[in-house]
Amino acid sequence: MHMENLLEIVEQAPLEDCRSAEILAANLYKKIAPYMERGISTEQDELDFCGMVDVTLDEGGLTNQNARTETLNRIYDTTGFPHIYKG
Repeated sequence: MHMENLLEIVEQAPLEDCRSAEILAANLYKKIAPYMERGISTEQDELDFCGMVDVTLDEGGLTNQNARTETLNRIYDTTGFPHIYKG
């Protein structure tokens, strides 16, 4: 995943006033980078990744849970990681 892909996804999400899509995308990219290097191969990896992204989106100012969930799903799908968790 490239920073441009992440920024495009975040720019489509509803952010609170005075929040920056660029800053949020940069924060996400820093946290996603280690997962991109090592990949996701277990349910726990997938849950950890998704939890970390969800918290970062919440702290970054997404306006509601539905927006966070949709944005998280788009990010995860764009990374190309397999869907392992079936819960």
